[in-house]
Amino acid sequence: MKRSGAVRFAVFGLALVALGVGIVALRSGAGATDGGPASADPMRGVHATAVPTFSLTVPPGGRERDLSISAHWFGVDGGRLDAGADVWVIGGFYFPQDMPVVRDWGVVWNFHTIGGDVGWPIGVSPVRIDITDGLLHVLTRGGGSIGTIGGTPQPVNVTKFAFPRACQVPLLRGAWTDWVMHLKLDSAHGFVQLWQRGTLVVDAGNVPTLYTNEKHVELWVGFYTNGETNPDQTFAMALEAPRIGHSFSEAAAEVPTVDAQWGSLQYDPSKVTELKPQPPSAFVYPRTLVGKTTC
Repeated sequence: MKRSGAVRFAVFGLALVALGVGIVALRSGAGATDGGPASADPMRGVHATAVPTFSLTVPPGGRERDLSISAHWFGVDGGRLDAGADVWVIGGFYFPQDMPVVRDWGVVWNFHTIGGDVGWPIGVSPVRIDITDGLLHVLTRGGGSIGTIGGTPQPVNVTKFAFPRACQVPLLRGAWTDWVMHLKLDSAHGFVQLWQRGTLVVDAGNVPTLYTNEKHVELWVGFYTNGETNPDQTFAMALEAPRIGHSFSEAAAEVPTVDAQWGSLQYDPSKVTELKPQPPSAFVYPRTLVGKTTC
């Protein structure tokens, strides 16, 4: 998918507004049930401002290159990341209990290839969070060599991984995911760690997180799936704009700016509304940044 930069805002119906109010109310009470007040936890309450929060509905009918594609993306200022970068990303989603199970693919965080760089336009993004089959997946791919796909120079013989490897983590529904990701972008010796609501669920080292000679990626957040394998399905959710920094504390203190939105390029029926920002103390941070995954 190319980035169009088109901003599409739409007003929700009363039912979706009510859903948004319910999401805000649930988020507001998180601090009382996840480890006590923010002041009791050294990893919590470290940012002083709320972050932009949106409700997103992606109905069927999206079209791209004459394919049925259901997609809508948010780009953030500072989301373009260089090879070798060691970055922290903090954000989250709210997936309702009644949201359909996504089939084939369902990308929500996407470290996407950039026009003119290795992997564009065919190569799959080197790092993704995916929610296919009702499970949390962190997918990585990279390294390889340059070959051709359909006459276009592209990475071939790449290394692919899916995490977590030891167990499957069901998609969290009815609560905010509160993700903290630590990522090193490298074509051979990258790493990715992911905490969900303070629990380390992925800890993968010495894995490729870029294609060989790839120079940049760009973080997109939103939703992207195959309409053909999810016929007549509408996917509704809420999300926070991600905070990005070169340290945990820098990311936590960041005030993100959504600089563009775009979707399926031929036709995007998605609807977006901005919700009331969440209280900063409601986000569930890790209590420690060391340790092992538990599942």
